[in-house]
Amino acid sequence: MRLTRKVDPIKNKYQIEKVKEFFWHRINYPETMGAYNREYISKSSFKYLMLFTIGINTPFLVHEILSLKWNMLIDEDGIIKSSFNYNGYILPVVLSCKDIIRKYINTYPKDIKINNYIFSGSSNDTICDEALRKVLIQACNYADIHSNIGNATLRKTFAYWQIQSCNYDYEKLMQLQNILKHESMCLSKTFQYAGYSINDSNNFYVNSIIL
Repeated sequence: MRLTRKVDPIKNKYQIEKVKEFFWHRINYPETMGAYNREYISKSSFKYLMLFTIGINTPFLVHEILSLKWNMLIDEDGIIKSSFNYNGYILPVVLSCKDIIRKYINTYPKDIKINNYIFSGSSNDTICDEALRKVLIQACNYADIHSNIGNATLRKTFAYWQIQSCNYDYEKLMQLQNILKHESMCLSKTFQYAGYSINDSNNFYVNSIIL
């Protein structure tokens, strides 16, 4: 049994883009992965990129992302939804998520069945917890990220950058706590969860975060 260890967020936007670059390279040049099925490598890497982008831009837990169905993100006409409901809050589907979802739909239109799971099911490209952890570690090594990386890195990255954008707005921080299902009136625990320290406040800016 693997011991539970502390997992960190990704605190650098350049490194986030490098992680995405890792997946794009595998999508566009699957032959660099060796003698594996190129179509499988390209398609599975596309799914990992979509999962990563959704994960760092939403408060979903990994098991919730793996349980997503297409009808959560698109309507019956294939139009990407503008928002979703989570823990009683209506949250926007940000531009970077829309972009990668649209690109996947355009690339693999036959895969899109409204009531099917996006990342899991009976197909051979199902993503599981352990596979995701290994690929995230590979991607973060490529991005020169030397902190502790795991599946929870996705949600913690979302929380970290949301705290950054709150600019100490108490009401927004309380909403973030509620969305994450953290205890109210105890912001220090949410800061600790997100790997956020008071020193990070030097990088505060007010604009909305799209990763």
